[in-house]
Amino acid sequence: MEAIDALAGPRKRSEYIAEALAAAVTEKLRRARVLDAAIRAAGSVKEGDVPEWDTDESVREWRRTLWSGSERTRQLEEWYRERELAEAPATPS
Repeated sequence: MEAIDALAGPRKRSEYIAEALAAAVTEKLRRARVLDAAIRAAGSVKEGDVPEWDTDESVREWRRTLWSGSERTRQLEEWYRERELAEAPATPS
């Protein structure tokens, strides 16, 4: 409670908790909608219908083109690059 009080300020604990709960519920609902959309869309695209999705490299290129330009895009690209490097098989020495 001390941490909440430090962030919320005097006599604002309930308001702070209500806002935090509302934000958490909103995010949970958003995720549920995204999951529902993904489940409904599963299987709706046949193999070969989208040439940009045929190979891992073509997907990466499609993603780079689609996302080019914004700061958020640069952050995401860096995250994907790091993830791809981490998942790459080790090369023998």
